[in-house]
Amino acid sequence: MPHSGQFVHLHVHSHYSIGDAINKVSDIYGKAKEFGMKAVALTDHGNLFGAAEFFIKSVPGVKPIIGCEMYITPFSRKEKKAAEGESKYYHLVLLAKDSEGYRNLVELVSIGYLEGFYYRPRIDFEVLQERSKGLIALSACLAGEIPRLVQAGNFQKAEERSLYYQDVFGKDNFFLEIMDNGMEKQRLVNEEILKISKKTGIPLVATNDVHYPNKGDDKAHDVFLCILEGKKVTDEKRKRYESDQFYFKSYEEMKEGIGKLSMESISNTSWVADNCSFYPELGEYKLPHYDLPEGMTPEIYLKDQCYEMLPKKINKVDEEVTKRLDFELDTINRMGFPAYFLIVQDFINYARSAGISVGPGRGSAAGSLVSYLLGITEINPLDYQLLFERFLNPGRISMPDIDIDFDDFGRGRVIDYVKNKYGEEKVAQIITYNTLKAKAVIKDVGRVLDIPLNEVNAINKMVTESTLEKSIKENTELKTKIESEKRFQELWHYGLRLEGLIRNSSIHAAGVVIGKERLTSAIPLYRDSKTEAIITQFDGKYLEEFGLMKMDFLGIKNLRIMAKTLELIQKRQGKTIETSSFPLNDKKVYKIFQEGRTIGIFQCESPGIRELMKKITPSSIEDVIALIALYRPGPLNSGMADDFVKRKKNPALIKYPHKDLKEVLQDTYGVIVYQEQVMLISRIIAGFELKDADNLRKAMGKKDKEKMAKMKEQFVSGAVSKGHKNDFAETLFEQMEKFAEYGFNKSHSTAYAFIAYQNAYLKTYYPIEYITATLNAEKDGKIEDLMKYLKEAREMEIDIKPPHVNQSQMDFSIEDEKSIRFGLSAVKNVGEANVSELLEERETNGTFQSLTDLISRTSINKRVLETLTLAGALDGLIPNRASVISGMEDITRFSSMKKKDRDSGMLDLFDMGGDSQAKEEEFHLSVVAEYKENQILKMEKANLGLYVTGHPLAKYEEKIKAYTTKSSRDLKEIQEAMQNEDNTGFEIPESIQIAGIVIRHEIKMTKKNEPMMIGYLEDLEAEIKVVFFPKVYQSILSRFSEDIPLLVKGKVDFDSQELQLRAESVEFLDDLPDIIKTKILNIRLDEKNIRQDNIDYLKKIFQGHLGTCPIVFHLYDLVEHKKVNIKAGKEFNITITDTILEKIRKISCVEDLWVNGS
Repeated sequence: MPHSGQFVHLHVHSHYSIGDAINKVSDIYGKAKEFGMKAVALTDHGNLFGAAEFFIKSVPGVKPIIGCEMYITPFSRKEKKAAEGESKYYHLVLLAKDSEGYRNLVELVSIGYLEGFYYRPRIDFEVLQERSKGLIALSACLAGEIPRLVQAGNFQKAEERSLYYQDVFGKDNFFLEIMDNGMEKQRLVNEEILKISKKTGIPLVATNDVHYPNKGDDKAHDVFLCILEGKKVTDEKRKRYESDQFYFKSYEEMKEGIGKLSMESISNTSWVADNCSFYPELGEYKLPHYDLPEGMTPEIYLKDQCYEMLPKKINKVDEEVTKRLDFELDTINRMGFPAYFLIVQDFINYARSAGISVGPGRGSAAGSLVSYLLGITEINPLDYQLLFERFLNPGRISMPDIDIDFDDFGRGRVIDYVKNKYGEEKVAQIITYNTLKAKAVIKDVGRVLDIPLNEVNAINKMVTESTLEKSIKENTELKTKIESEKRFQELWHYGLRLEGLIRNSSIHAAGVVIGKERLTSAIPLYRDSKTEAIITQFDGKYLEEFGLMKMDFLGIKNLRIMAKTLELIQKRQGKTIETSSFPLNDKKVYKIFQEGRTIGIFQCESPGIRELMKKITPSSIEDVIALIALYRPGPLNSGMADDFVKRKKNPALIKYPHKDLKEVLQDTYGVIVYQEQVMLISRIIAGFELKDADNLRKAMGKKDKEKMAKMKEQFVSGAVSKGHKNDFAETLFEQMEKFAEYGFNKSHSTAYAFIAYQNAYLKTYYPIEYITATLNAEKDGKIEDLMKYLKEAREMEIDIKPPHVNQSQMDFSIEDEKSIRFGLSAVKNVGEANVSELLEERETNGTFQSLTDLISRTSINKRVLETLTLAGALDGLIPNRASVISGMEDITRFSSMKKKDRDSGMLDLFDMGGDSQAKEEEFHLSVVAEYKENQILKMEKANLGLYVTGHPLAKYEEKIKAYTTKSSRDLKEIQEAMQNEDNTGFEIPESIQIAGIVIRHEIKMTKKNEPMMIGYLEDLEAEIKVVFFPKVYQSILSRFSEDIPLLVKGKVDFDSQELQLRAESVEFLDDLPDIIKTKILNIRLDEKNIRQDNIDYLKKIFQGHLGTCPIVFHLYDLVEHKKVNIKAGKEFNITITDTILEKIRKISCVEDLWVNGS
């Protein structure tokens, strides 16, 4: 065997060995390049998760070798048991030599998850022997079979198994691994492996089981292990590595270490690398086969379908329309994608025929006329200036990206249809990898290092950018804080090192992949442990490179809500309506948006977007499209949204860069909001073809300075050649550049605006049907979400009635025009089977006339009867709830007797047609005093999860409104938005006042041995955790008990996993006087245009109309780059009148003003 003398790492783990290594792919290539290595292998534990990235991001001069450190069970892979002792499996490193080896490796790794998973993805020797061709095997680390036998002193068996592996893989395809990692047991194993090699002739190979890139990274690696285990570095019982040597060593380091034992083992790595030559064929598209009518090609069939639908869907078919259609078809055909569109059309047609709701479109596909004519989308792109080139650029061949929205319950059925049509082995869902984000990693590292949470949160509040590196560059205060103490420096160092590492994997919410052949001919598969779904091991962004058809099937709850609403309308009113028939100019519908009454409306529920829509006051579908596009951090923080609002309210402010751009910009009042507008401006002013305009749009969005500089020259010269001045062209390009950074895809915004409008239409004209459908969609979700929609129903003047055995259905149901009845399935511990029995009996033999009647006709047990009673579901059939509970033993005996009668076939008075009076005489219930109101409400909540007939705080509602600044629901919405990185459009409060009752609590002792209380405060909407530190706790201790209403003032910790309030002061609500809620005048200022004379004039108005209403200024801090609120001093409190408001509104620096309660 030839030896080159050069070393190549053949045993390397990346962070795709989830929870075990911290090398990113870029780290691995970076170190290999730094050390001049000609190749490097990736051998993650049991998977090929990182293989796609490893191929696609390979660097010139460093050959990628794909491998895997497999887990092998000595038993059948299908047996769920461990080997003798502690070994559930052995390790074995496999490397792909060629395409056959890669296919075998993919199959083995997939089998490990699909057939052999038990603690780890395992294969067995049966499949290893079947799929050994094209592979090179290494004996692995101390967990390999041969090293384990050596450690056990079974040297003869170790030799025999070495020869077995050589026999399986062939001479020169199996190597014995030796390492120099500073561990004594490794040294002893090395000695024996050298003997085995010498005796058998099996060659050696030097490796280092690389888990982190640099010497000294072992500490960061240790912190990472603690993060994923939920441990602290000070914990004794936890996973830790015994050596600090598992880093990416240079040839010199390997020579100095393992080379002293065997230089041959080092040079053999070069030979192995030379003999591994596999690289996948990337970029060759392999679409699934689509069955066509005889004699048809995909191109002809696609064209025929489009031209057949053209006059049916387009009112005026002229030359411009047919030219657009022909251009789209020519582009699709030239790129080789006609079958793609036919495949998508097919499963959408199936969905509609199966009664599964399909969205009007999603993403850039809504810009395609072909998509519209095929029924893939329902929005005519010609009506909204939507561009095909934004969807499929003729200048660069890439697979179309058509994403489809289905109702969330129907999505799975569509996936099943695709599997049945193309073959289960050709279809899978897609994996996604969740990484340690900037703030999360600081919080995790802080916990591991045992730094107090409040100190970590203080640092995290200064992390304002998407990455830690950007944050510290932009924030000098943060930099000063980090440098102030060694522990903060350590925190930041580990945070930087670990940021971006994979924390875990999950199923992508929407992604589905379809292959022409079985998927494992190209990519490895994985079985999700929670859902048992088969998914890809490769991330979605890499699948297209392997020629696979990838798309998003997103499940949208609001589509299900609309479908159920239409069913209810049909059932109650006999009307069949189509959402596509809703007129888009209905003033009543737009009023919902204008007033921010959009709870339950798609994409329009967050507090931030409701605030924005009240400013925009949408009056057309174009305004709703813009609303969806503008509600993002960029437009809100850059002033784009404010500019839009000002121009809509004051048409005199509308300006166009050029008269020829009026048609492009008039729907957005002269503001460049959409990416499509940037493209159209480029065409109109500079003569760009739209494919080039799309490239410009992309470069601007990505801030690609080099590409933008070239395109600026092209833009300016094109504009000048069309008769425009050079200065004008340069200025316009800069304006476009500014807006394009935040510009949104109008096709996507339009599609989602249509769903929002359709939701709003149904809520406006069919409110009870819509809110009933909404409640049923939320009944199995979070209880606070259900409470939110119940509150919305009441605000719509719809009464919510408790469950009842004679009126309720399984789920929420409409009782009359103004009331909705809780479903019996909402009652805890009753179960669907018992509810079904009740409903069937009621349907067959009529309503239940009494408790005796109910017991006699059903088989419900004691527990179910008790629960129904306490939930109020028997009210009217019983004297009161307390009587049933106190008489439960007698009722149980009577019920047992009746059951025996039924089982023995005996007829009772019911069966003999006796009257109800006779029935009642069979069982007499002793009447006791009813529970107190608060007890009844508590029991209701215990059995329904929430209050229905009343609320302990109902009588305090006006006082709560007067004294509180936020509700628990408000705070949860803010935290949810922050966690989704959507903390835009609303202010995050520094401190709040909230009122409620403590529903449960525990007393804990501080380090100073002082009592403190942790409780859960419930208000009218939800509950929140509150921490009462010793001083605050002592202030209420003498009078405190659960259910006494409190007013709590404190600071909210939005960064903690569980939202919590730190109480600073507490008052008893009963001690506070009733007050009328004070009005507050809110004034939003244009911070760029504030002049001293404006301020002086405002003061003059305030001082001339003194009163009781406080004033709050809202503006953007240009230095700190954040929104701030400034409350004017009490001496400026004002009396609010329409005349004064009009005076203030006319001041040039005033953007907006509104009045609300304090």
